Amino acid sequence: QIHPELLTAVNVQEVPNMIPIIFLSLVYHNIVPTICTQLRGNVPKIRTAIVAGTAIPALGFVLWDAVALGYAPFEAGVDPLVNLAQQGSSVG
Repeated sequence: QIHPELLTAVNVQEVPNMIPIIFLSLVYHNIVPTICTQLRGNVPKIRTAIVAGTAIPALGFVLWDAVALGYAPFEAGVDPLVNLAQQGSSVG
């Protein structure tokens, strides 16, 4: 069961640790020349492909994070996988 109040937990000190992950998630820039070639320079189609190709996975990531963060209570120094295992959930 997901607990929405768990989504309000914030640990600002962890933000710098997330920066490499954020940049890693943006590596799609290397496919833009291929998209431009395949869509023959049609700017509206290229824009749609890039926006949709970014928005759809981003929505999936946000939903996955909401489920993961809303399910496991946040406790400093506690491994979420250990917490799930103690609750009898399948981990693995």
